[in-house]
Amino acid sequence: MGQPVPKPEPPTPEADRLVRLVLSGDTQAFAGIVRLYESDVWRIAAALVRDWTATESLVQQTFVDAYAHLHRYQ
Repeated sequence: MGQPVPKPEPPTPEADRLVRLVLSGDTQAFAGIVRLYESDVWRIAAALVRDWTATESLVQQTFVDAYAHLHRYQ
């Protein structure tokens, strides 16, 4: 079937802090969330689609969706 999809790291206190900042109006703090998780998201997406362009699109859409649903973060 292929290689197993790597598991992402659990949320960190830094992620929690950045989410609170974004939700309080500091939208620039979302860049910190991207920096924290971009490599994990890229690795998982690449394992799933195995195409650079599709991986890039999937990673971008993942972060767009994450931003749109950040209010659900627990």
